[in-house]
Amino acid sequence: MSEEEGTITPELQAHQLEERLAEETDRLEKLYVAYKKVEDELAEKNAIIEVLEKEAIDKEIDKEGLESLLSEKEARIHEVEIEGAKTGKRVEHLEPELEKMEELYTREKARLG
Repeated sequence: MSEEEGTITPELQAHQLEERLAEETDRLEKLYVAYKKVEDELAEKNAIIEVLEKEAIDKEIDKEGLESLLSEKEARIHEVEIEGAKTGKRVEHLEPELEKMEELYTREKARLG
């Protein structure tokens, strides 16, 4: 049987296997290049994630600090409001006494002079 009739000689078979090996090697190299590219992109994305996580932690610390400061200010405002209310009540109680003193002063002033 000849090649025309479908007989594959050992040389032809070796040549076909070499071609197939070259194709598969080329394919494998392309896959490896693509894999390395994806691996590099992944490393880059992981670095970005790490930076963003650190920034998020810093922002959370800032937020907690501001919340604490705000809470302290609100407590201080509340204390000042209470002190203001107490002072207002003292003034209310002292005003009649002041009016009496002013009246006594006016009388005494008129009497003396």
